[in-house]
Amino acid sequence: MKKKIISKKTTLIFTVLLFLVVGVFAHGQAYPPSEGNDPENGERERLIRELDSVEKILLRLKKTLGEEEEVELEEREEVEEGEIEGIPEGFVFENNLSQGSRGNNVRYLQILLNKDPATKLRDEGAGSPGNETDYFGSITHDGVRRFQQKYKDEVLKPVGLTNPTGFVGAQTRKKLNEILRGEFTVEPSSPPELPPEPEEEPDPEPEPEEEPEPEEEPEPDPEPDPEPTNDEDACRGQRSFLDTRDSKEYSLVGIGDLCWMAENMNYEMRESWCYEDEEENCEKYGRLYSFEAAQEACPPNWRLPSDEDFKRMEGALGMDQAKAEERGWRGEGIGNEMKARGEWDGTNESGFSALPGGAKEHTGDFYGIEKGGTFWTSSSGNVFAWTRHLYTGFSRVNRGMIPRESAVSVRCIRE
Repeated sequence: MKKKIISKKTTLIFTVLLFLVVGVFAHGQAYPPSEGNDPENGERERLIRELDSVEKILLRLKKTLGEEEEVELEEREEVEEGEIEGIPEGFVFENNLSQGSRGNNVRYLQILLNKDPATKLRDEGAGSPGNETDYFGSITHDGVRRFQQKYKDEVLKPVGLTNPTGFVGAQTRKKLNEILRGEFTVEPSSPPELPPEPEEEPDPEPEPEEEPEPEEEPEPDPEPDPEPTNDEDACRGQRSFLDTRDSKEYSLVGIGDLCWMAENMNYEMRESWCYEDEEENCEKYGRLYSFEAAQEACPPNWRLPSDEDFKRMEGALGMDQAKAEERGWRGEGIGNEMKARGEWDGTNESGFSALPGGAKEHTGDFYGIEKGGTFWTSSSGNVFAWTRHLYTGFSRVNRGMIPRESAVSVRCIRE
């Protein structure tokens, strides 16, 4: 808009100059110089003085025009840095982002979220305006949830979701890119009220306190999980395993040609934690292990599965090999087949019985219990390691990498 205003001023200046020059020229034509001793020499001198005045005006206007052009150039250079300060011009969000993600995409996401009071990450400290980081942690996760809730009609409804997830997928990226391109103006607002995450079933109303009648038959047991459809021979007919190190017993399940523990490891050792240090969380969800501890968590003759081992399991559950090699969310429906029934939206057709045990960030913060479950693989780089992640509301399996200093769940397979 400023560029157009400067253009009009420039046009006006040239118009004034044109009238001045034409006026002087016309005046000169009205009083042409004569030969010899011209009685109108005084008039010629007056014209010369007028031309000097025009020259002075020209110099003054030239200086003004130069200053305005310089201002216009500076403003154009500012725009080229990006519509939002700190985000390069032309940048678009092309990749999915979730907890554990790192890089400039995360930093630009935080910058954009911080532009709106409704989605701002925090007022001070890491992640606050001017202090954005390149790590996607629980604070960024909550900011994305607020963004999704604010634009739920465009982000959540098109994919059949009612509650925000904190995962930056295709619909969330589409909305973010609209704001970056200026197709949508952010209207500042107060933070939206988020629904509880996850949505919990209400506690059943208590039965009247009456003495039970002796002849009354007991309530039937809950319907058991369906029998796994995979090869039980992989476990040599065994349904459970006793860890002699601490006398804990674990259920087993054969999936494809591998024998898996169907419960999270709960062996206490260095660099392992109960979620929020509550022992009852260990009893239900198992312990959370750092990557280094996970290498030693499995009992003798058992080991931490590799990235390839998980791909073999996913293939046995019907995932296409090409899909299994992809990074991010893949394998429609397979995530739900891996989730335990009753704890979240799982069918447990695989018998894997995954639980939403949450995680512990490398910063020390716990997050995600009853919402998501993450499992180490033994495949790793120097800083990050491959994992599998399941989340409420997503029927797929996420293949990604997180910092090795994080702490997540461990499943073991028989060697």
